[in-house]
Amino acid sequence: MLISNKKINIDSEALSYFSMANFKRRMHDYKEAIDNYTKAIELYPNFAEAYYKRANVKINLGDYQGALGDYDSAVDIDPNLAEAYNNRGILKLKLGDEDGANIDFLQAGMLGYVKAYDVNKDLCL
Repeated sequence: MLISNKKINIDSEALSYFSMANFKRRMHDYKEAIDNYTKAIELYPNFAEAYYKRANVKINLGDYQGALGDYDSAVDIDPNLAEAYNNRGILKLKLGDEDGANIDFLQAGMLGYVKAYDVNKDLCL
């Protein structure tokens, strides 16, 4: 579940691609999932959750820089997307950016994703 209070109106075709991408992700068909998230984003460029979920899939494929860019896009579009801050923090930590990770964990926590405080405490000592 994503924690955001931003209300959006998304094109039904974009939602169809997004739903298919979610299905493909659950089936571990990551390339197809990315393709479908990309189509959803092309149809609705402000689809923050599609960027967020595509980033998660890119991590599964080892595309850390691509994932970082997608997390950046997600929070630029929707600054209340708490889980995107949390996951970007985990990725930043993996990439050696502990200061950036701390900031993201704190932002996620302030937005209501309290698990981020535990991640921050456990990983960023």
